[in-house]
Amino acid sequence: MKMKKIKMMTLTVTLTALLMACGSKPAADSGAASGTDSAAQTQDNTQNSVKEDKEDKEVTLTVWGEEGQQALYADAFAEINEAFEKQNPGIKINYQWSGSFDSLTVAVQTDSLPDVFFSQGNKNTSMSEMAANGYLLPLNEYITDTSRFPEDAYDYATVDDVIYCSLPAFFDYAVVFYNVDTFDKYELAVPKTWDEFLDVCKVLQDNGELPMAYGGNGWLDRYWLIGAMAPAYMESEMVTWNEGAEISDYSNVRECFEDYRAFLDAGYAGTDYAASDMASAQLSFANGQGAMIVDGTWNKGLYENMNVGCFPIPGKDGKGYSQTGPSQSLTYSASAKTTEPEAVGKYLAFLSSEEAEQIMFDHVPSIPIVDGITITDPVIAAAAEYDVIGQNLFGVLSFAGNENSQPADLFTNDVLPKLMTGEYTVDEALDLFRQELEK
Repeated sequence: MKMKKIKMMTLTVTLTALLMACGSKPAADSGAASGTDSAAQTQDNTQNSVKEDKEDKEVTLTVWGEEGQQALYADAFAEINEAFEKQNPGIKINYQWSGSFDSLTVAVQTDSLPDVFFSQGNKNTSMSEMAANGYLLPLNEYITDTSRFPEDAYDYATVDDVIYCSLPAFFDYAVVFYNVDTFDKYELAVPKTWDEFLDVCKVLQDNGELPMAYGGNGWLDRYWLIGAMAPAYMESEMVTWNEGAEISDYSNVRECFEDYRAFLDAGYAGTDYAASDMASAQLSFANGQGAMIVDGTWNKGLYENMNVGCFPIPGKDGKGYSQTGPSQSLTYSASAKTTEPEAVGKYLAFLSSEEAEQIMFDHVPSIPIVDGITITDPVIAAAAEYDVIGQNLFGVLSFAGNENSQPADLFTNDVLPKLMTGEYTVDEALDLFRQELEK
């Protein structure tokens, strides 16, 4: 397997100084000297006037938030933008929920990127490809203090040590949310191993409960369960793929596929999951029709009206596994062609500040990866009790692709759905998966 090689273009920013000058011919008499002084005074007044006009000028930045996340982040960004404008009275934020992969693609093609737009950093190849082609504004001179961010956050925001988006301050991953009242009813404890997890499912099923609300209709809907399982089964394999190397032993991958299939065969996700989407599964869980659901910590707010707890997916080794997932809630990039780079730099630096981070946390609690934010939410505190931060399977497969192989697409759109429905046996699914990775 060969990793896709991205040739980085050298991005050079040339700063041109506009020099204003005026003067007069040299003279020996005092009158000439007086004229020179007068000209100098005129020059100073002109420069001061230009400076004052520039300072008085109001700048408006167009910012594209992620289109599908308005309901989740709208209140947070309303407060963040208000705080920023209060600190920077000459800058106004025109915040629009217009950002999507499609709209950004069109904007690149038509040379109409907004000043600032949402970014997923290095979760996928989009940021690095845009940087390589000169579409992004380097931010190192604006985001100057990265010392309080962990290495993963810095890696998320940079390409070859050049910062191309504001740094993430939070960590999100797919956990198992559970109905505390249902668990209490059957005196169930939070499972610490995969076998204990299956035992909990069996007790729930034997008592007429649906153990897991699961939507398998969409590619992302069906991904969450096996995506949460993957680090507990094949972490070392994912690390190898992420490094661009091949593996020879697929036994751990096989075991993951087998246990995923066995979980479904046991009826722990019901019988109509293939026809249900994630929204239906979330509604079922929120209405008490499923005792558990695998969902992202970012969706905790969907379950505010119920007595809910959560735990990381347990491995057979007794450890709780999370998946690498810096939150994109505050990560934004800027167009290299913005006419207001200084204002843009101030805004993105503010998004990387403790003030903006605290505002975001107050509205959308997530697991902090920086100091200075206290976890007060018990559900988020429980989510933070993981033992291992594993790889993100979809991210690994995305970066493992090349011109001949698209393992992420094959896995999510062919291997996984047909493994889920039983159209593929474990052996058939594994063979296709392996062949794609080894192209």
